[in-house]
Amino acid sequence: MWKNTSKEFQLLIELIKADAESIDLTGPFIDIQWEEFYRLVSYHQLRHMLFAQQILVSQMPMGLQTRLRNFNLNRAKNRIQNQQEILALITLFEESQLNPLLIKGELFSYYTQTNKQIRESTDIDLLFPADEVPKAAQLLLQRAYTMRDKLDERGVDQLAIILKERSKHSFFTELHFDKKPFNIDLHWNLNNAFLPYAFPIEKLFLEKEKIVFLGKEINSINVEGFFWSILVHHGGKEYWLRLKVIVDFSRFLRVHQTVLPWKKLEEEAKTYGLFTLLLNGLWYSREIGGLIPCAEIEELIENYTPKVYKNTLKFWQRAKFWNQPLARFHYEWILVRSQDKDFSFLKYLHKFYLAYIESHPLQEKAFFRSFPPFQFLAKIWEWFFRKRKIA
Repeated sequence: MWKNTSKEFQLLIELIKADAESIDLTGPFIDIQWEEFYRLVSYHQLRHMLFAQQILVSQMPMGLQTRLRNFNLNRAKNRIQNQQEILALITLFEESQLNPLLIKGELFSYYTQTNKQIRESTDIDLLFPADEVPKAAQLLLQRAYTMRDKLDERGVDQLAIILKERSKHSFFTELHFDKKPFNIDLHWNLNNAFLPYAFPIEKLFLEKEKIVFLGKEINSINVEGFFWSILVHHGGKEYWLRLKVIVDFSRFLRVHQTVLPWKKLEEEAKTYGLFTLLLNGLWYSREIGGLIPCAEIEELIENYTPKVYKNTLKFWQRAKFWNQPLARFHYEWILVRSQDKDFSFLKYLHKFYLAYIESHPLQEKAFFRSFPPFQFLAKIWEWFFRKRKIA
């Protein structure tokens, strides 16, 4: 499967499989380009996994060892800070009669029963009903957070109106708030409106439960809701293009695969247009993530291979962020070929066009706003040549 890949990528796959089997890699590690290997590990956000393999780490140049050690120490510190801030924010929101759900981030460790330090994650992700977002945003601003997203001249006081205006085709599903050392993603949805599938976000509010988080009882999505959050965000929006999310999905399934209602999930995935992405994620979890699937999963992926596998493998090896021009085209190609049978490419292009010509008060204004085709081209230009940095 990996014979045409680089030695560095093959070592990365060995790293993932060793983690799944709880074994140490002992080498020998011959002719490895360590800078390239570390670049791959960093892009796929698996530095926590590398840090656990001390024999492997000892073979790396001292400079890379120092970078890895400092990263891990900073991550451990940030995790403690994030957890305390999560508790403070949830208390603040609940006292204000808001109903946040903790999603992603820290929940991966909770639901996969792994050491809470060994996962790369920096953001705090909270999901709110759409009508509660303006109040939640105001509370964050009062807590000395700054909003990264740009508003028009009406400002945050008119946020409810602004969000309603951009709802039909928009790219926007979240707002971003910063206060060192914290980054808050305030979600009201998980999938962009122009994408080819349709997941009802209300389902996550129906699939909620109380969990004990650092000694405090808080609202969170339950196991089935967590399954959907992984599939929608990491499968349906990111198309499994980072190996970290396959590791996460595999760990989650190892713990919960036997209790999930697979027939129900299969039918719902088909209804939402997410069935192919589900099959892809299950196949990657078995072939790469080291999952030993239960009978229901094995039946789903028996004789199945993702038709985007070769393209996805190239993307993994190139390890370029998909907000860069060439990587974006590669991403779109994988997106188009990852859809269910009733997918219409022309309909997707139309929705994509509508999303780019829609007036986005949360985005810097593009040129020629009064003429949609010019506005579309201006936004494409702005996206390719200005939006390069990933938070």
